[in-house]
Amino acid sequence: MDNLTEQEDATANPVFEAGAIVVDSEGQSAMLVKTRQQADEALIVLRPGHGGEFEIPAALITQAGTGDWRLPVPFGRFLALSREETLVIPVIQEQLTVSKRQIETGRGIRLVRKVSQHEEIVDPPLLQEALEIEHVAIGRIVEGDVPGIRHEGDVMVIPVFEEVLVVSRQLRLKEEIRITRKSRTIHQAQTITLRSEHVVVERFGDDEKSPDRSTE
Repeated sequence: MDNLTEQEDATANPVFEAGAIVVDSEGQSAMLVKTRQQADEALIVLRPGHGGEFEIPAALITQAGTGDWRLPVPFGRFLALSREETLVIPVIQEQLTVSKRQIETGRGIRLVRKVSQHEEIVDPPLLQEALEIEHVAIGRIVEGDVPGIRHEGDVMVIPVFEEVLVVSRQLRLKEEIRITRKSRTIHQAQTITLRSEHVVVERFGDDEKSPDRSTE
């Protein structure tokens, strides 16, 4: 119990020995020269390697495990201060800043375009023409100008002549060939292959073995 009390007193009232080394936040070192009391505050006189002396409050330094003393601020803050100036000790406070950012989760959807085929029956109207040949017997003797090919509406008339032996040779119109052009509409069904596209949506994520697929 007595040893514990002595340890607590040593922690509350640290002992500063002359010649101890004090290291600041920038890694610069200075030798502890002496300590003095000013009002209710204990001051430590330090001497850096380049010469000169300055004072710092003893409450600012803490002892490291190596035995050296640590100062959380640079020595330069105390070198420029005179004894009449007020020492300003910065107080650092951490603040929490919350922000958001996008990350890859490995989950999403995959669009796959596939082409499928199907058959449709088309039956467009088609125009088909045919020639109808009709032989018309005439048997008339041709006198004067020989008739040529003529048209009677959609019918083309082609005269056919022959010579016959008579007391006098005369040209007789034996017959006329009448060719009539007729048009009709027929339906001829044909099978034509058409292609269309559809999209297959594959979802991937935590369970890659059974992807969620849907067709749109």
